[in-house]
Amino acid sequence: MARPTSRLIALMLPLALAAGSGCVGTPTTSSSIKRRPPTTAVKSPVPSAAASATNLKGATPRPAPPSPSPAPSAAASPTPSPTAAPSRAPVMAQPVAINQGSDGFSTSTRNYLVVSVATGSPAPAYQMAVGDGALGVASVKESYKTLSSGPRDSHAAFRAFEQAQMAGLPLPKPPAYKLQQTVPTLLEGVEKKFWVITSFDRNAYKDVQITAKLLKVGKHCYVFVDKKIDESATAAATMAKRAAEIQATFDNQIYPTNVKLFGSEPNPGVDGDPHVVLLISPAVGNYGADTTLGYFSQRDEYLPSPDLPAIFQHSNGREMLYISSRIVLTGSDEDYMGTVAHEFQHMINYNQKVLVGRNQQSDDLWIDEGMAMYAIEANGYGLKSGGRVLADHVKRYQQEPGDFSLVDWDNNPDGIGYGPVYLFMVYLADRFSESIIKDIVTAKGLGIPNIEAKLKERKTDFKTVFHDWAMANFLDGRTTGMSEAHKYQSLEMTGLSGRTRLDGVSASALRLPSNHTWNLRPYTASYFEMPQGQLTPRFTFTPNTTTGVEPRLVLP
Repeated sequence: MARPTSRLIALMLPLALAAGSGCVGTPTTSSSIKRRPPTTAVKSPVPSAAASATNLKGATPRPAPPSPSPAPSAAASPTPSPTAAPSRAPVMAQPVAINQGSDGFSTSTRNYLVVSVATGSPAPAYQMAVGDGALGVASVKESYKTLSSGPRDSHAAFRAFEQAQMAGLPLPKPPAYKLQQTVPTLLEGVEKKFWVITSFDRNAYKDVQITAKLLKVGKHCYVFVDKKIDESATAAATMAKRAAEIQATFDNQIYPTNVKLFGSEPNPGVDGDPHVVLLISPAVGNYGADTTLGYFSQRDEYLPSPDLPAIFQHSNGREMLYISSRIVLTGSDEDYMGTVAHEFQHMINYNQKVLVGRNQQSDDLWIDEGMAMYAIEANGYGLKSGGRVLADHVKRYQQEPGDFSLVDWDNNPDGIGYGPVYLFMVYLADRFSESIIKDIVTAKGLGIPNIEAKLKERKTDFKTVFHDWAMANFLDGRTTGMSEAHKYQSLEMTGLSGRTRLDGVSASALRLPSNHTWNLRPYTASYFEMPQGQLTPRFTFTPNTTTGVEPRLVLP
């Protein structure tokens, strides 16, 4: 029998911040968006252009305070007017010979090395040994070890638990798109009981049944609100206003934007009703005890039956998204509407890959999450609008880029990787137009092979695009004159992207002649600052098979 993967996807936010006053809403963990502000400690910062011989600008790990009159170098052109773009020379990306026993290149000025690894599995990883060419390279003894044998995030663990429970079950029936609504539209004021997952365990889960009232009926959604909120007159009044806002925004913005980008949700769906239920409850986030902002669970696509495992007995049998009432009452629209946009993509992805595509699961976690993060941006709650959820994840990635694998989600810091997966989807859309986003989601295929197929239709391949993306993350916003493939069109990776300022990726300093060994995880990009001086470093990669490993020297 086919084995559908029931993936629960949730947005999360750290408890310490959630308990505070004001807005909540930025991430850092798991198949949920967890909120954690970027760390302040970073690897050796890349010097700014004014401090080095290169023409890379803004390369410090934190934004420098504006300087009204920067000191130009002797060779610099006159200070431009405030409205003129600064004059910068183009940058070259020179391939570096590897595993050939040559001395490589001389570092008479400060340059940067970009090493991207578009190959491999979670373990083992490639190793890069660096030493002074005159001294040779020390033997490599250390080996990369995975951080975890399974998901370290509670929501990722819950998805694995659901998958195990669904082993051997038949897939739900595909949606009958040509059928009309088979049940009457619900009326405002009606009350319904719903099961809400309150906590996520590595091997189980807990849920509670709540009663909710239907406050708003839209063209595409029902907005139900937990009756517990009525216990506070102030909360009830605020919620009534927010429910109307959520209904209007979903109908007029999120629904058409997501369907255009990613394809349709199950419609009319398992309940015969084309309306998506948006349930707002304090039970989402376990009444403030955990950091969940919202989630989508595939168990709701199964009608409860005694023939199914226990996990499905509390299925609500509807297309549903669950939103924390805490962020609706105390957060900004980027928190709760961004969460709705994110979770709605997961519902669409499940429909396209499982119900329509008849796969056993939604797309690979990193792709599904990347698309969901892209939905936040596309709906106006991302970097360009000053959205903190995306900004915190991207800044976290920029501080330690080599620690984050694009595909090895569980072994990333905190067991997640929202920053790089979001950036990769933006890069694809910028380079190939947004049509590639829908092509990936609506295709039957999954994972890298599916993206590879879509890239081949565009006369390129996944490895080439990955290496180009790694260069774009470093060069974009720092220089001019580089290849179009080495920049973003919609973001400024070093500088101001709409209302969000990004600082650029951090580079680790290579200090020769001491020998160093660097572990390079699969599908990562690592950035190194070369020392100044007349040293001649030699690079050796282990294993010797270097297909997919691409080191490039960034020259002024």
